[in-house]
Amino acid sequence: MRVEVVGSQIRVNGKPFYIRGVIYSPSPIGSHPQWSWPYGDFFIPQYSDLWLRDFPLLKSLGANTIRVYGWNNDLDHGYFLDKAHEARLKVLVTFSLGNAQQSPVGQQWQREDHLGAFMAQFRKYRGHPALLGWTFGEGMNLPANGYLQAFSDAHGCGWNAADVSNDPNGCMNNVDTHGSCSGPVACVYTNFFGYLNLAAQYAKAEMGSTQQHLIIGALSDVDVAWFRMRQFDFAATALDAWGIQIYRGKNFGVGNQDFLNNYENATTHDAKGQKLQEPKPLVVLEYGVDAYNDPCGKGNETPCYNDVLDSPQGGYGEDEDSQASWVMSLTQILADHSSAAGLGAVAGGLINSWVDESWKCTSGVVGCGGPIPYPLPGFDPSLCGWKAHVNCPQLNLWRPSLCGFWTPATFDQYSNQAWYGIVKPTPQRGDVDHLTPRLVYGKLQQTWNRSQDSWIWMTTMIISALIVAAITSYTQHRYNKRLKQVSELEMRSVGGGPSASSLRSPLSIGVPAIPPSSDRRAARAGPAGRSSRALPPRASTARAASAAVSTNSPTSIPPRHSQTGYSPIAERQPLLQTRTDGE
Repeated sequence: MRVEVVGSQIRVNGKPFYIRGVIYSPSPIGSHPQWSWPYGDFFIPQYSDLWLRDFPLLKSLGANTIRVYGWNNDLDHGYFLDKAHEARLKVLVTFSLGNAQQSPVGQQWQREDHLGAFMAQFRKYRGHPALLGWTFGEGMNLPANGYLQAFSDAHGCGWNAADVSNDPNGCMNNVDTHGSCSGPVACVYTNFFGYLNLAAQYAKAEMGSTQQHLIIGALSDVDVAWFRMRQFDFAATALDAWGIQIYRGKNFGVGNQDFLNNYENATTHDAKGQKLQEPKPLVVLEYGVDAYNDPCGKGNETPCYNDVLDSPQGGYGEDEDSQASWVMSLTQILADHSSAAGLGAVAGGLINSWVDESWKCTSGVVGCGGPIPYPLPGFDPSLCGWKAHVNCPQLNLWRPSLCGFWTPATFDQYSNQAWYGIVKPTPQRGDVDHLTPRLVYGKLQQTWNRSQDSWIWMTTMIISALIVAAITSYTQHRYNKRLKQVSELEMRSVGGGPSASSLRSPLSIGVPAIPPSSDRRAARAGPAGRSSRALPPRASTARAASAAVSTNSPTSIPPRHSQTGYSPIAERQPLLQTRTDGE
């Protein structure tokens, strides 16, 4: 595969490429990236059942790219990339740095250490045809992540972290290029973007004359990000594209607050001071809205005592119509700025997210403190945060929850963190979760496949319906078969035969079973060892949560690939385990 950037276009094998993507984190119900194996890394061969379930649906959706928020660098993910390639899906991978405490940048050797770890991963998968590219870090400009302050401290910039709206001497959101903060801002961002540029330079030196993967700078929509991208682009000339994680509502801003227009029309210069006519491609790395209409957002009550409704009542509850309307509005706006179609500088976007993730309700949400939880007598609502749900944070991963936080960027002014999927999961004991496409899935499918010939589009629709029906039938078949096996073994155990407990656990084939509560508590402890480069868990959708602690490493580590690049699958020996249920 050959990739290149021409103006604001990304080209793959010489053709303009527009990213129609989804954030892919196929976390099964009951899993947690900090509490249990594989600690969020479902991209290893033992969990291939998840991808084999998902990839046909993603392809039928019309998606051409998925984004992974990171993985355990000590494990092998070549088989995952192989299967993505077979499904004709490109993959964007985040090289996770977490926050400035997890990955300090204050000393030169620390910065070089992170670059070295990135290059080890880059070399490991270099040349894989499914790998579209990497982002080096994620949302490093978020104040909560601490990198802007860290670069200021490392280089003596004198950055004032206060917002200019609260302090006239504050550097955050300060666009005055001649004021007292102009020097500190320039110092911080030239060093920050220069660091991202080093990662891109090392990767391109490794690839040589034929570029095979993109290197993207990933920022969050804070500190007038569109302005910083253009203002200090000269410090990151080796980066192929800028990426942005953005949540502004049903659009990306209007008037002089329109992020896309502002980015496209801002004046910028190269390292020699010459004006650039076209900006770098802009990839919207994360956008979307949740599928629940929560009265907590617009109501006057705080804290909020409402809970998940089994069915919509009074306009509240699961709201697939509003989710579809908002996501489709955002998707169309991006298409109206498509660089592949010559309409603007946007090279595509990725929707958050593929599937609902219940673990997001355990942290990074507004909740209640105190020694007595709701609804026990003595519960103190004064210890709840503003607009908190009284049962949050919710530590029961099997219980539907509304945990999140207030925001003006959703249709109900509340971000319910566990409801962002375009498909929703239902647990199946002893098998992968069953997925039900939400309304937005069908809307996206029509839009993303519309450019094809009508007969191809109709064929895609029919195949999609058959895939959904087949997955549903297969899941029910396996569930009924497992119940029958358990029943037979229990009957045999009365006569001294093997007991039901001897039936192979679904965990042994890489599928999380539904454990009793005592098993879940024990699973949270995890192995005792820590990896020097563990996968940091993903922050919340709005990235307002503080970064979590690094995760644990497995007790055994498969051998690495040759450092010269991608190895064929025949050399890898995937760790697929043989089923014992006769299938």
